[in-house]
Amino acid sequence: MREEPLIAILKKYKFEETSYPDKFYGPGQIIATIGDEVTFTLAGRIVFKSDTLVRIQDFLCGYCVTTIDYFKVSWAYGKFTYLPAKQVIPFEERLRLFQSEQEELLEAGR
Repeated sequence: MREEPLIAILKKYKFEETSYPDKFYGPGQIIATIGDEVTFTLAGRIVFKSDTLVRIQDFLCGYCVTTIDYFKVSWAYGKFTYLPAKQVIPFEERLRLFQSEQEELLEAGR
């Protein structure tokens, strides 16, 4: 696999290099291992494996968006707390919360 574009993709999604040349740590404690294929593991389990740059980028895009939502919920309960996906705040709820916060700010400014 060509490593330069792959490393650029990993760094775009905030993966950090490790002391091992073929491993990168990403958000949410996911680990990317580069070989003939790129393998993503989370908690010791393989969650994704591919040798196509487009599929890798699509996976990371979806994973990182989910992780951001995941952490918004998790930080309220303490550092390094992982909650099941069903407890992630749905988009409609986040929109409602955002709108109510904006209305409160507008009322406070009057």
